Amino acid sequence: MNLFICIIILGIIPEIYASLIQNKNAKICANCKFFIPYKNQCTIFGNVDIITGEKNYESATIARNNEEQCGEDAIFYQKNYFKFITKPYYYTMDNTLQVFYTSFAISLYLWIFYFLYQIK
Repeated sequence: MNLFICIIILGIIPEIYASLIQNKNAKICANCKFFIPYKNQCTIFGNVDIITGEKNYESATIARNNEEQCGEDAIFYQKNYFKFITKPYYYTMDNTLQVFYTSFAISLYLWIFYFLYQIK
């Protein structure tokens, strides 16, 4: 009987702690379609350098802390349903040379492997 009571209490305790979390229903920037992963930037807020044309985006942390921008309530938040596409896209755009050299090395290795076993 005591074991049964202990199991019930241990099952209730995590629920009590979970109810104490204040921001559990908050909108998360990492799930927003305007969020740039690996840079922690928001594409809504920023400007374009008129000399170079480079886009300088605001930090997502600054945008969320500023009530005139997105604010704590995330008023510009839109859920990113294509996260599986956008995360690799931004990574590839930021690390183009790395991706190119890695893919080149892998394809070269595969070609060498293919021709070595073709000779036999």
